[in-house]
Amino acid sequence: MGPDGLGNVLRDVSEQLRPIFDAGQAGGELRKDIPVDVAIWQVIGPLAGLRITYLHGNASKADIEHAKTLAKTRLKTVAQSLSQPTNIEE
Repeated sequence: MGPDGLGNVLRDVSEQLRPIFDAGQAGGELRKDIPVDVAIWQVIGPLAGLRITYLHGNASKADIEHAKTLAKTRLKTVAQSLSQPTNIEE
């Protein structure tokens, strides 16, 4: 898959995620001060980088495990940054 192929995939994924992110903002679960397009790219952009860097045809088992760890950490971090803060008193 060449650069145009990857670009097309990322655009398609972005379009598929838009209704989910729109609903999250409308329901108050996602921050409204971050545009949906930016929020989506915060999720898929780094994952695409992991795909290219670690999950290529010559990837070792160690590369794959490292990519999984990075992806899980990235998704947790971006979920925290995009989520609407709650006012829970401790």
